[in-house]
Amino acid sequence: MIRFRVEGPLVVRPLQGIHGRMIEKSAIERFWEENPDLADEVGCYIFGMRSGGGLTPIYVGQSTTGFKHECFQHHKLTHYNEALVTRNGTPIMFFVVKDAGPQSILETCLDQVEHYLIQLAVQHNPDLANVKRVEWSIPGVFHAEPGHPTASAMALRQILGIVHPIQPAVQKTPDEEKANAALKEQTATASSTAEPGDAPITEDDNGQRKGIKGSFKTNEVE
Repeated sequence: MIRFRVEGPLVVRPLQGIHGRMIEKSAIERFWEENPDLADEVGCYIFGMRSGGGLTPIYVGQSTTGFKHECFQHHKLTHYNEALVTRNGTPIMFFVVKDAGPQSILETCLDQVEHYLIQLAVQHNPDLANVKRVEWSIPGVFHAEPGHPTASAMALRQILGIVHPIQPAVQKTPDEEKANAALKEQTATASSTAEPGDAPITEDDNGQRKGIKGSFKTNEVE
């Protein structure tokens, strides 16, 4: 099993220019001077904004060659700097860092972790800048083990809008499978009669039918 640890939120200090704020070469160099221990680590990262006590994810990515080589690439800076123009607040970074586990399955696990984080982030921020594409855990966040979560893990749950740690899905009983199949059939029937543009139908925790605002996207925008 690959084990990850959470680092953050870490402040990114943009250049304050006459035309506004911008993350550029000097800001990136200053960030790695302040956080040198993370520069060559690998894992996933989230760029976000902190404002009024709230945290909003803007971009989720992964790095297999070292964070300093990937998380401030040019096309990603475009997303970050757009957020600085359109949003108030302080730019921050979270890092989900490989802590232990075999290197042989790292890339597969990183794909899974990134996909998981994107699904959560797009629910918290439907305007997430990137939208693309179990043998891993993030203690205090996913597949949680006994014990009190770290402050960083709690903050990561806050930026992703997670109230409680998420556990892997368990196998359903035959009765649950039968009920789930009936619900899918009802949903398919309702969807087939819906007008174009209508929100898909689902059920909340109380069994009440409701629409879902937005949709999950599958291709990364660069």
